[in-house]
Amino acid sequence: MINKNPEQLDRTDFKTLFDRYFDPVRSYVYYRCGNEELATDVAQEVFVKVWEKQFDLKDGRIKWLLFRMAKETYINVYRKEKVRDLYLESLRFSYPDTQEADEDLVYVELRDRYESALARLPEKQ
Repeated sequence: MINKNPEQLDRTDFKTLFDRYFDPVRSYVYYRCGNEELATDVAQEVFVKVWEKQFDLKDGRIKWLLFRMAKETYINVYRKEKVRDLYLESLRFSYPDTQEADEDLVYVELRDRYESALARLPEKQ
């Protein structure tokens, strides 16, 4: 893709680039992650970066560049999710099991009844 102005990627070139490669990039990311929304987000982020950085793109390198950017962007998202998941896992509180507390209460009550019944028995029994 040869730009009319080599210093900037104009709108028509970008639209052509987007229309041609958006679905293949999104499919590539979807194949890696299995999440359609995430794949769409990553593909959009790739094209936003291309627009913001105003790459001077040549036909032979564009496909490689887009897929490389998609791979790196997905890896970054995956790492952030892993860190977030580990952090959230560390924040989980362990509440005492109510069943265990009930069982302890029943045990104490049963033990007290047993001891009082035992104390009321005559010495020989």
